Order: sequence, then C-alpha cells, then structure tokens
Amino acid sequence: PQNIEAQAHAWVTLADIDNYAFAITDQKIIAALKQEMGLIN
Repeated sequence: PQNIEAQAHAWVTLADIDNYAFAITDQKIIAALKQEMGLIN
C-alpha cells in the first residue's frame, strides 16, 4: 500500500489496536468489531 495524505499505516490485530489513536467514529467501529468477536462485553 501507498500512503496518500497519511503519514504512516500499520497492520495490527484487534488485541493491539488500543495502542493507536483513533477518531471517536473509528473507536465506535472498533468497539463493535471487538464485541462481535467476543473481545469485549
């Protein structure tokens, strides 16, 4: 992949995603994914 209008990118697991900053909207999507996978209640 090529970074366009972004400084960097990284492929991470949902277990490691909390080490990165995300906008509120993205945080809601991440929480839904974690809940669906049984990582949070």
